[in-house]
Amino acid sequence: MREKAVRYIVNQMDRYLISQRDFSSGCMVRVRHLVAKVCCLFGGRDYGNYLITSYVAVKVLYAGNAVLQILLIAAFVGPEYRLYGLHVIERLLRHVDWTRLEQFPRVTLCEFAIRDQSRVHQYVVQCALSINLFNEKIFIFLWFWLAFVAAVTVGDLLAWLFRSLYWAGQVQYVRRRLRAFDAAQRPPAVLAKFTENYLRRDGLFVIRMIGLNVGDVAAGEVLCGLWNNYSPERRMLAERINKRASSGSTKAQLNGSASAAAGSDSPYRNSRIEMV
Repeated sequence: MREKAVRYIVNQMDRYLISQRDFSSGCMVRVRHLVAKVCCLFGGRDYGNYLITSYVAVKVLYAGNAVLQILLIAAFVGPEYRLYGLHVIERLLRHVDWTRLEQFPRVTLCEFAIRDQSRVHQYVVQCALSINLFNEKIFIFLWFWLAFVAAVTVGDLLAWLFRSLYWAGQVQYVRRRLRAFDAAQRPPAVLAKFTENYLRRDGLFVIRMIGLNVGDVAAGEVLCGLWNNYSPERRMLAERINKRASSGSTKAQLNGSASAAAGSDSPYRNSRIEMV
């Protein structure tokens, strides 16, 4: 059952990686491919950056949402709330009562009138605002929670951007995963082309997500299946598509490589026939 599931994932990823490519030619197409290879935030579905760009955009929205909530609460409570948690930490370090904050006073002066027959007497007395005991703790918790969420989201966003932009790290990640299942040495140039031209950023993003959510073993099995599908015919296809060859010759090579991969002896290639 596990082997069948891995074969199905390899089959679908292989179809996605081959089909999501721009087969047109021209100067602007080559420029877009060059920009998409350098920066993951440009390009799109046909340039291997669609999934990672969408993921980074969602991360940016998450971080912006946390910061915006802090600003909205500051507009409601007061401008000092933007650094509310830092003031609390400062008072703790100075061994000062951190619960005595100006935003939530516990004691205030109340004015009220008492009618005595025909005369009205005005009184000013000291009142205790017990509800602020709870409001104070609630808003302190909200500030630290939102600041923590924003910091973790920004840190994760920067980590994903670094992984996506640093191709040497991507190649090293693929080499480690393949070496865990097969100790054979692979040519560095072929491994780099497999990473940059065949998997591209979207394929690596899916592999990393499988590793984070399922485990490195499952990610390694899927990566080994994709490597076995990376036959010489597909290698030439990926390189020529990356160099923006003509549309007609590229489509012909795509059909030829698909038939060659389907007739090969690898269990992952044979799985395409079984799964269909």
